[in-house]
Amino acid sequence: MFLRLSNVFEDVLPEETIKYEYILLSGGEIMPHVELSESFSGDVIIESRLHSSLAIMELCLATNALRRLGIKRIELVMPYIPYARQDKVAYLGQPLSIVVFADIINSMNYDKVHVLDPHSPVSMALINNSFDFDQSGIYKELIRGATNYCLVSPDAGAEKRTHKIAAILGVNDMVFCSKTRESKTGSIVGIKVHAHDLNGKDCYIVDDICAGGRTFFEIATELRKLNCGKIFLYVSHGIFCNGTEQLRTVIDKIYTTNLFEYNETADVEMLPLRKENLK
Repeated sequence: MFLRLSNVFEDVLPEETIKYEYILLSGGEIMPHVELSESFSGDVIIESRLHSSLAIMELCLATNALRRLGIKRIELVMPYIPYARQDKVAYLGQPLSIVVFADIINSMNYDKVHVLDPHSPVSMALINNSFDFDQSGIYKELIRGATNYCLVSPDAGAEKRTHKIAAILGVNDMVFCSKTRESKTGSIVGIKVHAHDLNGKDCYIVDDICAGGRTFFEIATELRKLNCGKIFLYVSHGIFCNGTEQLRTVIDKIYTTNLFEYNETADVEMLPLRKENLK
């Protein structure tokens, strides 16, 4: 059975869901209520997008409610890992945020924690019983019908991901990029595409997160100078906090999953997650 704190999968049937509601108290606290039949004794999978600190607290309270109802085995579907990008301390006075968040999740004692395309191996190492979603079907859907194309790795941190995707798709043509940042602010100060003439090949940029989008804008701008064909962008977590208008001036099509909501949905094609993506 699924407890849907927020809907992740598009193919969960109504009869598979647990009745759930919550109220927001006058002091700002959240009070969830889970309703199970007395005869139910099976496993529960909790779906939660965790896009806010309030959602994290809701998850903990809902988990506690299930435990108090006698549920022994609980899995968590948490595609986006909050604080995963805060996995190092740049200077004195900063918290190591991912450790704090992982401690919270681990305290809930989930049997499995399903995540989507984690930002780095650090998160997976810190979160107990964590498993990455199977995105092979999404990648194949992304390049369906493509013939003359290459995969583009946006930075050094994405190189392993790009090699993995290339192995799934059976392609060898990859373009690697690098970027430099100002250490204290994290601002990008340079982008380099390590390629020459692309001879009209379509370029598929694949990464885990698009927040503001400047990295992808700069990479696509450089790819245009190298005689590429069309440029496509796929990100597992499309935040797009600055919208997509600027990105669409240099990128032909943007794809993402259905995990974040924003205003430019007409400019972005959704590749939804399904239960079959669970490992």
